[in-house]
Amino acid sequence: MDMDQLRYFQVLADVGNFTRASSDLILSQSALSRSMSRLEKELGVPLFERKSHGVILNRYGEILLEHVRRAISEITEASQEIHDLVNPVSGTVSLAFIQTMGLGFVPDLINEFRNQYPLVEFKLSQDTTG
Repeated sequence: MDMDQLRYFQVLADVGNFTRASSDLILSQSALSRSMSRLEKELGVPLFERKSHGVILNRYGEILLEHVRRAISEITEASQEIHDLVNPVSGTVSLAFIQTMGLGFVPDLINEFRNQYPLVEFKLSQDTTG
C-alpha cells in the first residue's frame, strides 16, 4: 500500500465513479481499477460495492477511508511544515489602523502572526482621527 494508492482510494470513494475519479486523478481508468484491486487484495477484503452507476464504500471501505483521510491530512501537514522550514515566509506587511482598534487588537494580531512568521516585518501607521 502506497500513498498514491491511498489517494486514489480517497478520490474514488469521494466521487463514487471510476470514470470521474480517473479523470480527476489524470489516470487511466484501467490503472485506477488495477490499483484498487491490488489494494483490496492486499487488505484481503473488498472495499466497494460495485453498482451499475458506480461504486459505494462498504463497511471495510468506510473504515479505511476514515483512516486514510487522517493519514493524508497528517502527511500533508508534515510536508507543509518541512516546506515552511526550508522556505520561510518573509517580507513586510503594511498595516494601517484607527487608534481605538490599535490599543488591544493590533498588538495581539501582530504577536500571533509573528509566532507563525518570525521573519515578517511590520510597517504600522495609526490614524488618530478615527
